[in-house]
Amino acid sequence: MKRKLLNAFYRIGGFRPFHWGVRDQLLILMYHRFSSSSHTSRVSAGQFRQHLRYLARHANPISLHDGLSALATGAPLPRNPVVITIDDGYRDAYDIALPILREFNFNATLFAVTDFVDGVAWVWTDIMRFILQQSGGVERRTIQTSAGEFQISGEDLYSDADAVNGKLKKMPDELKNKVLQEIAEALNVEVPHRPTSDFEPLSWDQAREMDSTSIQIESHTVTHPILTEVSEARVDDELLRSKARLETMLDRDANYFCYPNGNVNVRVRDAVARAGYKGAVTTNFGFNKSPVDPFMIDRIYAPSAIDDFAQCASGFESLKQKVRRRVRV
Repeated sequence: MKRKLLNAFYRIGGFRPFHWGVRDQLLILMYHRFSSSSHTSRVSAGQFRQHLRYLARHANPISLHDGLSALATGAPLPRNPVVITIDDGYRDAYDIALPILREFNFNATLFAVTDFVDGVAWVWTDIMRFILQQSGGVERRTIQTSAGEFQISGEDLYSDADAVNGKLKKMPDELKNKVLQEIAEALNVEVPHRPTSDFEPLSWDQAREMDSTSIQIESHTVTHPILTEVSEARVDDELLRSKARLETMLDRDANYFCYPNGNVNVRVRDAVARAGYKGAVTTNFGFNKSPVDPFMIDRIYAPSAIDDFAQCASGFESLKQKVRRRVRV
């Protein structure tokens, strides 16, 4: 829908009837970053309140464990069940999301990158954002690397970083790291070993507080590699070490996993099952209905704007996509 039409449709309650069509399906929403005020690539506190207010009217929040257990056994779910998930483990999940979740009496699951929470590694996709921040990020550039040329438009820092990251995600992990270093050197930026304040992780004390109340902490690997681009041994190491670290720090079993960037194939899916997890979530767009593979659970990215959010959370966007697929056939 065009923006004005979409907003008008939301304001008259146009998305409300579409919840009926997905009333028996599990919606899992995916978030990453939060901000106190409006931000290009993060959900603001005000927007997150709008999201939860909308869900409080039209859905029933449940835990990831309850949702996936019901899908596995075929047990009934409440009408329009919804699970909130947050990826990576940034500090803003504690500072901004947690108080608002408590305000609405919602729970959530946070998938933590354990070396990131330990403070010894970046979420690697942030490195390009940091490089462009430090270099000014305002000039058009062509950067030559061992993996070819990268174009920087200079129009928007976050769009440029996302474009570069999109190419890096398709590379073997060692080459990806080499190219990031080459780009940093080309732009005369030194990347510190620990994330800077804008990309800060939560602490283990904060993680334990969240886990003991409304946000369950689960696994998102040790270093956030694209698992389809690393060796079988590296996959196993990422899965087992992150699980063990969480269990040590939280003093309980870690049961669920989130594929970095949603990248998964049969080899990775089977490795997650062997590692002892009970289920795993992807970034594949969709609602979930039993029977379903517990290691291939769909999620829906939560757009910031409330009209976009309602379009996705109501099932309207899912219906649109199904109609488009049928038309193509």
